[in-house]
Amino acid sequence: MLWRLGVAVLAGMMMTPGAPPLVAGETWDKLRNVCQQPQRDPAAAVRACTRLITQHRAPRKTRASYHFERGRAWAAQKRYGKAVADLGRAIELDPDNAAAHYVRGVVWDELGEYDKAIADYTRVIKFNPEFAVAYHNRGVAWASKGDYDKAIADYTRAIERAPERAPTYYNRGRAWSDKGEHDKAIADFERTIALDPTFAPAYGKLVDIRTARNEPEKAMAVLERFAAAHPSSALARRTLAVFQMRLKKYQLAARNFRRAADLARDAREKRDRLIDLGHAYLGLDDAGNLEDSAREALKITPLNPDFHALHHRALVFLMKKDYPRARTRLREIVRLSRAHPAAFEAARYGKRAADNLRRLSKMKGE
Repeated sequence: MLWRLGVAVLAGMMMTPGAPPLVAGETWDKLRNVCQQPQRDPAAAVRACTRLITQHRAPRKTRASYHFERGRAWAAQKRYGKAVADLGRAIELDPDNAAAHYVRGVVWDELGEYDKAIADYTRVIKFNPEFAVAYHNRGVAWASKGDYDKAIADYTRAIERAPERAPTYYNRGRAWSDKGEHDKAIADFERTIALDPTFAPAYGKLVDIRTARNEPEKAMAVLERFAAAHPSSALARRTLAVFQMRLKKYQLAARNFRRAADLARDAREKRDRLIDLGHAYLGLDDAGNLEDSAREALKITPLNPDFHALHHRALVFLMKKDYPRARTRLREIVRLSRAHPAAFEAARYGKRAADNLRRLSKMKGE
């Protein structure tokens, strides 16, 4: 996903000019304040702006500002057709209204009308050549059209004017990556992370590039940084552990699955991480810890039956070469999967248990 900068950057840019007083009991200031805050209550803003628009005595630029604010309110409600109509009316009344061109560009982007978005952003840039966000968003529109060279040029102009904005480096990195310029992409993704260590998509793109280059250790190092930047995230720890499992680094994976289980937000998530932990112990051929993790999972699970945990218990007996009890557990799973066909992953684990029973029978020569 490309990061487009929305209408919030315009907060405070538009000030509605003065207008005559309204009817008794209703002040212009009150309606104006509601109209100018569409992000707070878009529906109320539409009503207030509509009331203001009906005051035909207002000057053209004042009426333009009302249409502009109502256009923002429609956009906040994702009613883009109405937003385009109001923003277009604002531009008719006040052709030099750069803010209206900008917001309409954002709306055109949302509608996938990239050429129209580019035209509006270009108009904004003519009004204000130093407005970095317009270059950024025009770059997004170019990238959405597949014109990565023009996108990169606009992202670079945006960076020259606002070098502290992490999403622009990320988007430029995406464009470099799409062009196959991976070294340049890496540099931009690293800069993104330097500016915002919590910017998750940049880590993901770095992992993708390092993996494609067959650099698994560097990819794992990226994920370690991601987990360090999100110390309270169970997902970050699990993502790292899953990658470590792919590299057969089972001890490291076990440590991170255990951490993910400790950070889990609820019982079901903790159960799932304990099941993951069991897979790591399986890779380590550690029957004792596998049994402990399966037992812990069975104690806390909100699912009944819990095929994940039951299957792990069966694997424990297989690892210990306790084939009679392994067979009993596997048959129990098959029975439960038939008795509870709608239960979570019943079919998947029923099939696994049946396959293991066939292997066991073949191994025993039965």
